[in-house]
Order: sequence, then C-alpha cells, then structure tokens
Amino acid sequence: MIKQLLIILFLTIVTFATDMKMQNKELVDYTTIQNKFIIDVDEPTNSQTLPKQIDRYTKLVNIKTGNSELVYIYEIDTNSQTDEAVKLEDRATMKEAIIRGTCISSKQLLEANISLQYLYKSSRTKKELFKFQVNHESCFTI
Repeated sequence: MIKQLLIILFLTIVTFATDMKMQNKELVDYTTIQNKFIIDVDEPTNSQTLPKQIDRYTKLVNIKTGNSELVYIYEIDTNSQTDEAVKLEDRATMKEAIIRGTCISSKQLLEANISLQYLYKSSRTKKELFKFQVNHESCFTI
C-alpha cells in the first residue's frame, strides 16, 4: 500500500515538473517575442527625435536595433583633445558611469534580456572612442 502511494506521488511530481517545464518554455518564448516587439516599436519612435543634445559635449545621433539589442550611437565634442588622449584618459570613468546608469535607468529592459550597447564617436573625426555592452549580468560587476 505504501509502495503504491509512493509510486502515485512520484508520478504526480514527474507530471507536474514536466508541465512546469512546458510552461516555463512557453514563457521564455513569449518573453523573447515581446522583447523583439519592444525593440521594433521603440526604434522609429526614438529615431524621429534625433539628433538630440544630451549635455555640453555629447549628442545622441542614432539608435539601431538588433535581435534583442538596442545600440545607442553618440558623438562627443572632444575639443582640442586627440582621440587617443580621450580613449586613454576617459574610458574607465565612462564605462563605470554607463554601466551604473544603465543598470538603474534601464533595469526592466535588462531583466527582459535586452542588451544595450553604447557607441561613442568623436564628433570631429567620426572615429570610435568607446564601445560598451551592458546586459543584465553587467549590473552584478559594479
């Protein structure tokens, strides 16, 4: 009798676990579809208001989208500094500020497995100065 009850209990648990896996897979699939939709809808809305001056030195010039990624492209007025000097002197500070700020301001996007990439170019030379990729895991490194 006890063996039969244990077998029934075991089969119930296995069935329940299988059902939960299917529900989880469906949820993951739905979330992926939703993320792509958010990105597709967001791009035209944001691109219509560009370029946008962010601060005295920084201008947001473009926003691109990928599968589950948003790419923000900025230009920086580096004044008389060379591109190499800006890369050397400002990279670490910029990286920390970008990751910290993104983890606070874009928490919902990151939790939905949307990756954010920040590309900074010189407004004078149009050469890449910095590129930072921020995803949900990045927020655990700060």
